[in-house]
Amino acid sequence: MRIKIANRTWSLDFVKASEMQSRANWGECDLPTARKPMMTVRRSLAPKAMLNVTIHEMIHACRPELSEEAVKDTADIIASALFKLGARITPPTV
Repeated sequence: MRIKIANRTWSLDFVKASEMQSRANWGECDLPTARKPMMTVRRSLAPKAMLNVTIHEMIHACRPELSEEAVKDTADIIASALFKLGARITPPTV
């Protein structure tokens, strides 16, 4: 799926753990300076975790200067509020 963040077009893919750079990661994000920037999110996550990780990677995309702690704290707050409001992510079928 293609999305626009901070005037760049990103590829956002929901993938199996085996398709990620590290199986330990739940999500990954290129630097915005990448030629074709990509974000990946593990598709087997529970709904709340999937929302959180997707938001987390989007924050990395639009604010790469933030520390990991700042990104995590911000994503946790936003994901928790949106989840309570009923927000869910349904990854595209492969």
